[in-house]
Amino acid sequence: LTPNHIVSLLGKPVPASRIKRAVVVCIGDTHWGSDLLASETGALNYGKVEEARRLAQVVKQTIEYKPEYRHETELHVVLLGDLIHGNLHDLRDGAVTSEQQSRAIHLLIQAIAQFSAAYPKVTCHAVTGNHGRDKSRHQKPATAGKADSRETLIYSAVKMATRDCANVTWDIPMSAFATFSLFNRRVFVTHGDGVIRVGNPGQSINVAELEKQTNRLNATLKDYEEFSVVIVGHVHQSAKVLLNNGVTAIINGPMTPVDPFAVSIGLFESVSSQQIFESVPGFPVGDSRTITLDANVDNDSSLDEIVRPWTSF
Repeated sequence: LTPNHIVSLLGKPVPASRIKRAVVVCIGDTHWGSDLLASETGALNYGKVEEARRLAQVVKQTIEYKPEYRHETELHVVLLGDLIHGNLHDLRDGAVTSEQQSRAIHLLIQAIAQFSAAYPKVTCHAVTGNHGRDKSRHQKPATAGKADSRETLIYSAVKMATRDCANVTWDIPMSAFATFSLFNRRVFVTHGDGVIRVGNPGQSINVAELEKQTNRLNATLKDYEEFSVVIVGHVHQSAKVLLNNGVTAIINGPMTPVDPFAVSIGLFESVSSQQIFESVPGFPVGDSRTITLDANVDNDSSLDEIVRPWTSF
């Protein structure tokens, strides 16, 4: 189904008061503008075409997710940061920074517009990653003012560009984290390089430490304010873990293949993926899906009809 097909099937969007389901799609660690070469990494090329097609596959599967319930479903788009590659490990890494930002804006505008056409209500929650930081201020991972970043500028530009989509709202917090509710159950969102630390990128997910950190987070809150779901990225490893304290941890994978930095520390392959899950009253995390992104997606030219690759300024 294309967005236009879904709209024609659904008719007019229902009032928010009749929303009975929520779909949450996680988009993060996309590293747009990294321009990876298989000749250097031994893995896959990842440039203008591949990054657009991988995002288009996420958009397509999100739009096609249980359309029979669409009239009563809202969409939450969780933007987890590291949307651009930045120049974190090498000052000459990837495309020039202005191009990276332009490519991210170009891609995100299309994705949000497609979501707006397919869902009666769309809310975007946007946080900054470590690759999206402004190194003129934060040469090392930010401990304060994390939202003073290149990614905040990207989010602001996309928000302005989609302002005519009346059913789309944005949450771009000045903190290093965002929060929202799914039917009275609270969700905590952060990139994963600070506030909530999940582990080492590409190497480990420390579940015991994640449980301790969520315990400390919830200990500061009243029972009805505690977080039931924590969503992070950063580690380039997809997982869904029900912790012993009852919190569900959603750990989003990378959209990108392995890059030269990963190869430099001995990581030669990874599974590129993004997470999507459904929420209903009483079950903040219900049915879920891991959207796998690979060479088959990279070679699917039909995805260009959903998200067009960036060409030039």
